[in-house]
This record gives sequence, C-alpha cells and structure tokens, in this order.
Amino acid sequence: METTEAEVVHKSSFMERYRDPIFHALRTHDVVIVVAPTGSGKSTDIPIMLLDFADRVVVTQPRRIATESLAYHVAMKMGTELGDVVGFQTAFRENRSPDTRLIYCTDGIEVMRQLHREADSDTIYVVDEVHEWSLNLELLVAWFKKQLSEGKPFKLVLLSATLEADRLAEFFGNAEVINCEGTTFRVEEETHKGGVVSAAVRFLRRGMNVLVFVPGKHEIRETIKGIMNSDVRAKCLPFHAELSSDDVQWIFEAFDEPKCVVATTIAQTSLTIPDIDAVVDSGLERNAEYVNGVEGLYTRPISLAEKEQRRGRAGRTKPGLYIDCLKTPLSERPFFSKPAIERYDLSGLALQILVAGYEPEELAFFHPPAMPRIQEARKTLVELGFLDTQERPTVLGLRAASL
Repeated sequence: METTEAEVVHKSSFMERYRDPIFHALRTHDVVIVVAPTGSGKSTDIPIMLLDFADRVVVTQPRRIATESLAYHVAMKMGTELGDVVGFQTAFRENRSPDTRLIYCTDGIEVMRQLHREADSDTIYVVDEVHEWSLNLELLVAWFKKQLSEGKPFKLVLLSATLEADRLAEFFGNAEVINCEGTTFRVEEETHKGGVVSAAVRFLRRGMNVLVFVPGKHEIRETIKGIMNSDVRAKCLPFHAELSSDDVQWIFEAFDEPKCVVATTIAQTSLTIPDIDAVVDSGLERNAEYVNGVEGLYTRPISLAEKEQRRGRAGRTKPGLYIDCLKTPLSERPFFSKPAIERYDLSGLALQILVAGYEPEELAFFHPPAMPRIQEARKTLVELGFLDTQERPTVLGLRAASL
C-alpha cells in the first residue's frame, strides 16, 4: 500500500488542528464532547494540550493497565519523570506528587471523589472512552452532571471515537460537540475464509506486526499455540487485563521478527500499539450479563461501533490492514453495544452510590435503569448485610464498596 502525501500527517499534529476550537468551546461551555478517530491522539495529545488551558487535568480511563501505561508514555513524551508533572492514581496504586498537573486515574467514583476534593476551580476533568458505558462510567457521568447542576466550578471534556454525541450533548444541557474528522492513515479491509490463526499467520508471513482480538484468556492461549505450531517466525505476546504493568510494556517493544499481540477487548481502546500493521478480529467479546435473574459470562458478536474501534488500531503510523473473521452479516449486528447498566445486576452500583452519600433515585443516568431494578438491588444489599434495615451502609457494606 502506498502512502499518499495527504496521509503523511503526524498524529499529534492531527489533534493540534483542533486546539483553537476546543479552547473556544471550553471558554463558553462547562461540558465539551470531542469525537475523534481511533488512534488520533485523544488519550495522550488532548490532555497535554489542556495543560495550556488549566492548572490541573484529570483523565479517567476504564482500565488499570491503560491508566498506568498512558501516564508512563505521556510522561516520556513530555520529557519528565513519571510522578512529577504526569502521574497516575488507581484504587490500589498511585505515582504522583504535589507538583503533578496531569493525573490519569481509573474511573471508580471513590478515586474521582478523592481527586475532586483536592482540586480547585481551575481543573479540567476528561472522561475517556465514554462509548464503553461501563457501570463505572454511567455513575461517573451521572455524578458529574449532579455536581454541575449544583454549581460546582469545573470543566468537563468527554472523549470517544464512537458515541451518540448529540444525545449526550442534550443530556448535559446543550454541551458543545467538536467532531474531529479524518484519520491519519488508511486502513483497508481484506477478506479471509479461515479463522484468526490462519489470518494472523498470513500477515506474519509478510513480515507484518499483527494485533489479534479474541474474547478471553483461553482463546489467547489457543491462538498463540496455533500460531507457534505453524511454520511462521513471530514473537507472540498475550494482552489481557490481569497482566502487570511491566508485562504490558513488552507489547510496545520492537523485535527482530514480526510481532503478534493477541488481546481481549482491552486493546480496543485507550492503548494504541504504534507499530501494528494489521488487525485480525474474531468479531467476538465476552462480558458479564444479567439474564433471567442470573449473572453469567456470555460471548457475543461485537457491535459495528466496536468493529470501527478495533479496525482503528491499525493505521496509527502507516497504512494498515484489517480482517473481520466473524461470519455474522453486518446487517445482523447492532450498531452500539448494550450498555452495562442494562446487562448487569445493579446491587454493586447501588452500593457505590449509597456509600458516596447519594440516593440512586436522585441521580440522572444517561441510560436510566428501571426503578424496580434499583429496588431489587436495595433488597439484595439488605439481605447480604451491606445495608441495615434503614438501608444505610453497614461496616461490611463499606468494605465491600471499597473493593
């Protein structure tokens, strides 16, 4: 694939084009929604840019690995030690100091409330990967809306490549939406009749670095085993949420042979591996889901929006290739995934809200749950001993919420 002159645009210069519109929107609105292509620098370049607008920038990430790795890479990019100007905060680990101005943090409400208590009015909060709509994100967005409705002075920036931006803007009372159009490099889709192993081997034989998406750890092991049993030379690396931060750093390294990163959905957002040439997609993901009163793990086809997220993992620094191995026709796949608040039991969410000092019924959620489900969650928490008979958190409930 040849690279056209128009495509030779460095990622950071891509987001730099939108500095003035973003800053103008922040001067006139409390909430700004930025929609930008996958791999365009939303998670790294926009937070750095915002340091020119505010004294402090707090960026939420849906996963611990993304939180720590992004802080590490942004610190390197800014030429500073991690924990100095750039740091991170998760539920169990932190590396920051009084001089830290850019903080990456996980999206749990307790971490955010702690950072919010420390902040002054010249703080911008950035909620990244909003399209995922996990339970944490639902609660975080509802909490921010309540804080703003109470007149708390801060700015909020919501980032995503694929979300219902106009509907979210209306939810926040006509927030400003900035669409960053275009992409850095083309990603072409190739057809393939086999599975992920044969597709990955096909690219690896061409000397390409490959990212493979599969539903879970078992599929990661089986995929790596299948690739290693072929006659192709490649460095195969697993990538899932249970890895340590040190183990994750290997996926960013260059090797003397082609690299194949086999990952779960964790590689779909936030963390971009810059030297990926091709993406091989099983088209599947595994999530917890609440079905007929029982929560279990189910493997489902990904949505079309998630397909675009995965496809965008290629083409970061050069033209890329993408193979969709799922045989389900596109017309039979949903455009957006079902939000977690509609899939999960709500007992944990209700407990977090009550421990934070709010009533679940008084928060406005982007995807509002039916009230009978909230009442059922309260009943469950009382039965577990997490709430007393007046539905106040017990000592056991406080400990459970902290986990």
